[in-house]
Amino acid sequence: MSVIDKAKVEECATDIVSEFIVYNKIKMNVKNIWIEKLIEFFGLEKPDYNLFQHSKVMAAVANIPSENGISDLLEFLKRVDNEAPQKLKDKKEKLTGQELLAYLEKEFHSMNFSDKVKKTTGWFTCGCPESRLPKYIMEWVKTIDDKDILKNLREQYSIGRDKWNSISHSKVVRGIGV
Repeated sequence: MSVIDKAKVEECATDIVSEFIVYNKIKMNVKNIWIEKLIEFFGLEKPDYNLFQHSKVMAAVANIPSENGISDLLEFLKRVDNEAPQKLKDKKEKLTGQELLAYLEKEFHSMNFSDKVKKTTGWFTCGCPESRLPKYIMEWVKTIDDKDILKNLREQYSIGRDKWNSISHSKVVRGIGV
């Protein structure tokens, strides 16, 4: 990655500060002060700053706090690197046990209502043992007010229980040699 020149540093600093203003994190009256501090920071502490890092910073601006002035931004800039962001699929594949369950629960709670209904339907009809249905799915179903959706989910749940009963019954039958 090539390091950017002085003009590009000034442009990047202006981009970052403008984005902070857009997100209403700072006021216009501190714009020039922040730009100057960023240009100085890039010259002294982050001389290897490049456009790849800049794209990562711009994507993260919405989540960088500004209550402590520019310090949180400068800390973030110190840590930004040239590593490509880990793809969600890669991250999910590396998770196991409780971490994976927590991730799946968080993912479920971030879904919109219709996606939650689809995911719940999938779980209900899979034919897995009742003890394997995630508790967060069952808790979420209890919060649904729409009687038609609840009726449909009960039917899907019944289909899944029937599948499980036929699977578990056939295992028992095969186990005794019938």
